[in-house]
Amino acid sequence: MRRRAIEAAACLALLLAGCDSDPMSAQALASTPSAVAAFPTGDNPYFLTVDIDNDCAYVTTGAGNIDNGDHCNFNFEQSGGETFHDDNVLLANNYWFCGLKSGTSYKAKFQDCWGGGGSCSPWTEIPFTALPNAVVDPGFEAQTDRFNLSGYQRTGNGTIGVDIGLGYALRGRNNAFIWANQAGWNMLSKYAYLEPDRNYQFSVWIKMNERLGDAYIGVHDADNDALLGILKVTDVYAQSWGRFGVDYNGWARYAVPFRAPPHALLKKVRLDIGYTAPANRVTWMQIDDLYVARTTDMTPRRDAIPWHTDDWRWPWWL
Repeated sequence: MRRRAIEAAACLALLLAGCDSDPMSAQALASTPSAVAAFPTGDNPYFLTVDIDNDCAYVTTGAGNIDNGDHCNFNFEQSGGETFHDDNVLLANNYWFCGLKSGTSYKAKFQDCWGGGGSCSPWTEIPFTALPNAVVDPGFEAQTDRFNLSGYQRTGNGTIGVDIGLGYALRGRNNAFIWANQAGWNMLSKYAYLEPDRNYQFSVWIKMNERLGDAYIGVHDADNDALLGILKVTDVYAQSWGRFGVDYNGWARYAVPFRAPPHALLKKVRLDIGYTAPANRVTWMQIDDLYVARTTDMTPRRDAIPWHTDDWRWPWWL
């Protein structure tokens, strides 16, 4: 008990010092995972929805009808600066923005224009703040030693390390990797402190050199090793990147929901990513952008193809 109290006190000290992984901040409690705005403008009602899912924002725009010469404008902004603009929105469009930064402010904006664009309605806006990420160094950008990960744990007989500035990362400079040429289970783990008795989602981007039949992401209670959530990693590997669009380059996003157990202080959980390597051949897995945030959606999923509908545009990286 005293050890756990010391760990929690140390974590609280980091949070009070300004760590961006604060799961107890006012932002974490005030942020909403989804928002909807719908406004009638004459004979053309239009709508705008934003659904926040860890490091991604799913945005839907649309209008009731578009007459000849009419169109709608859509902006997506980060901290007051325009990141993306679409001035030819017809009826409905779906956008997928990934790479949200923990605690950063964003804004989705939409307006209806008519008469060839000469007149437009006022902008409809949905401002939101990216949900705080409870993972420290989620993209491995603080790592400086290829084979000695700081703050992460390794299990297995394979090689587990970090590609530093090699150009393999999903975003940023670095990514982690698991490499094996003999049979056995290999796993990369990370501890996180969460608000107890709350629903969370653990998401991570993964790339593999072949389809691995026994690969998983999971969450365990760090105190008693009880399994809180697990998802099998399937169907996405480097040779199939063309199926999912150039933006992915072989990467796919996996997300597993779980509930942090009750606890007197902050609850410590273990995030696991790993696979059972086969014998007599080389296999590898690349890992980037771990994210743990509060959620209301308790559906495990794989986002190699956006989970809303098949017509979502490929993601823009922020």
